[in-house]
Amino acid sequence: MEDEEVHPLVCEIPVKTSGDGVPDIISLDGTDVDNDIYVFLNHSFTNLRRHRPDFPQPTRDQLVQLATRAGRRFIVASTMMKFIDDGYNDPRGRLQIMLDLTSHLLPGTEAYKLYDRILSSTFQPWTAVEVVDKLKVGREEY
Repeated sequence: MEDEEVHPLVCEIPVKTSGDGVPDIISLDGTDVDNDIYVFLNHSFTNLRRHRPDFPQPTRDQLVQLATRAGRRFIVASTMMKFIDDGYNDPRGRLQIMLDLTSHLLPGTEAYKLYDRILSSTFQPWTAVEVVDKLKVGREEY
């Protein structure tokens, strides 16, 4: 990070660590994470609407369902979004598949069932490879 070549790519973000409204402890496995994933999903769907204006914003309940079923793992939430907005399929139908899938999953099985669904839903073998490549990129991002 201190290398001069990297400086244009790095910015310092000031973080308020004490004061009004700042919790004493930030949980990495609790409601803080659920809320952060909710914010991530909401932002991701807003971005999706920029290139797909006909895509309806999911309801608050739908966003909560997806955030909760991500199991406090950003990689799962990111994968959900890559599945929904894969560039090949109608994202409305993909969102419905994801909502149906997440309404039936048992806690702790989300990632496995999600990945199974993604890989089994492809009609073209090269699409599965592209999805797996996107998942690898997502893993590096989080």
